[in-house]
Amino acid sequence: RILAIMPTRAHFVFNCAISECARISRDRHGCCVLQRCLDQESPFRDSIITEIVRHSRKLVGDPFGNYVVQYILDLKQPPLTLGVAQALGGAIAELSVQKFSSNVIEKCLKSNSADVISLVSVEIIQAKQLGQLLHDPFANYVIQTLLTVSRDDEARALLDKLTPHIRTLRSTLYGKRIQAKLLKRFPHLR
Repeated sequence: RILAIMPTRAHFVFNCAISECARISRDRHGCCVLQRCLDQESPFRDSIITEIVRHSRKLVGDPFGNYVVQYILDLKQPPLTLGVAQALGGAIAELSVQKFSSNVIEKCLKSNSADVISLVSVEIIQAKQLGQLLHDPFANYVIQTLLTVSRDDEARALLDKLTPHIRTLRSTLYGKRIQAKLLKRFPHLR
């Protein structure tokens, strides 16, 4: 409330938001406070954003922290989206099978940043557990989104990796959705 009424006197809140960003983000009320801090035009805003991006990897799997990261993505600033994606780099497949982090990865993809799409695409294509990702209740949405937003060359590379799994796609609801996206993107597969 102090942020809304007296933002010029709320320096202590902003300083705490910067120094304790990761901890505050993972608290039910703290995530709301951080979002209100981001709503304020203050000299502290960029520092808070930097800390959120820096801690993205540990925040995306948290029931509250993921909303703080998504709030940053909603700013629709390509360098921030790329920063979040890079922070998640090396763990895209692992994070895709988790409820909260998969939502963040999808939102990164929907930014339509070529660099972000490429980063995610490479990791999904190279994932050893691609067959499991196809049938996972969360990762399948990441793959569906990737099929929708990827460039033609990336989509073809993904198709090449998915081809050995085409038969199994028909056996599950999640697989059928991926198959539908494949058919939409590649009508010649019919």
